Amino acid sequence: MQDLQAYHQQQFSNFWAKSFPDKTCPPLPKKLEDVGLSVRLAMEEEAPELFQNLFRSDYSAMPADTATRLRENRLWTDDIPVLKKYGWTAKAKELEGQVQEARRIIEEKKLAEMKARNDEIEKRNRERPKGMQYSQPLPYEQILKAREQWGISGN
Repeated sequence: MQDLQAYHQQQFSNFWAKSFPDKTCPPLPKKLEDVGLSVRLAMEEEAPELFQNLFRSDYSAMPADTATRLRENRLWTDDIPVLKKYGWTAKAKELEGQVQEARRIIEEKKLAEMKARNDEIEKRNRERPKGMQYSQPLPYEQILKAREQWGISGN
């Protein structure tokens, strides 16, 4: 227990020196009420692991479904606000990172598909007869009528 407290004191001291360099470092807070709002917000953002280690609630305080998913490491995106509410800021931030990465991958895939479609259209237009590269394809009935007028047979 003593080593863990020393570790948390060191982490808190490092956080404080980085976030509030002009202020004297207070003792290690024991409960959330021991820190002001500005300290809380800074710690949640800049040191979510420390915040989580100092202030998280135990599993029994949060909704049972979220607690179960947390234990089993199969959280949903809907769990992010619940995790934050109960002090699991590092886990919430990790999940947010996974969501952002998934969105980035989806966007890259959509862009690749769009590029492939555009490349195919561009290839088709390059292969069309000069003067018709960018026009819409003629309807089949119009092609048949032109062939009939010009005496072109289908053979």
